Amino acid sequence: MRYVKMALLALVASVAVGCISIDSVIKIKADGSGTMEQTMLINSSAMGMMGMMGGGDNKAAAPKIDPTTIFSKEKLQAQAAELGEGVTFVSSEPVTQGEMKGVRAVYAFKDFNTLKVSTALPDMDEGGAKATGKGEPLPIKFSRGAGSSMLTMNMLDELAKADAKRKPEAKKAEGQPEMPKEMLAMLAPMFKDMRVAIAVEPVGALVRTNATHVQGKRVTLFDVAFGELFADPAGLEKMEKLGNNPSLTEIKTALKGMKGIKINEVEKLEIEFR
Repeated sequence: MRYVKMALLALVASVAVGCISIDSVIKIKADGSGTMEQTMLINSSAMGMMGMMGGGDNKAAAPKIDPTTIFSKEKLQAQAAELGEGVTFVSSEPVTQGEMKGVRAVYAFKDFNTLKVSTALPDMDEGGAKATGKGEPLPIKFSRGAGSSMLTMNMLDELAKADAKRKPEAKKAEGQPEMPKEMLAMLAPMFKDMRVAIAVEPVGALVRTNATHVQGKRVTLFDVAFGELFADPAGLEKMEKLGNNPSLTEIKTALKGMKGIKINEVEKLEIEFR
């Protein structure tokens, strides 16, 4: 099962080009409609440092990043179409958390199954700095019964379908260089406030769930705190040693005790509510 590792590595790759974090909370009604609240933040100072480390014609000049421009209402409204059919922009407000600044945007959807729930970070092209959001879609589905509604996330089933379509991958060469532990230590302070998180919260009553991380009615689907992750080189080393096609048991063992990561450990997640 490659889902967890692929998602984490994609997130790490995206952070390497842009210090952006996103925290999504999906509030869903029993009829499948609801809202998604996204808190999107950027650390301008860290982005500037990454820009200078990346080179360019003028290494001494950090790119000028303005969160109010990156997350303008015009761009947020345009993003609604990318979040799924029928998704509309509702409102936004400025947010500051520590050294990070951005917005809290609210989107409305009529049908949860048309909403694109993903770990992808937002695209950015501002002040000479560019970043393309990368992430994995979460295979979560909504269904409505006679007395209650259900959200399910069957990772193994979706992976089996994807593996059947995927072409065989060439074996990676042995001895590929890894990121030095010293570099990880340098990156950790830059990303200390960064998170990529997705949670679901029923508007009505939560009947039951087998989720690993639940607080009140809020169920965490995916949560990576990059500051803690980069500060734990031993944990990253365990992830790297999983190889290209680890089993669910191997992934659970690697993640056990690993700082900065919250991922459901059940093969088929279920959230029943009404």
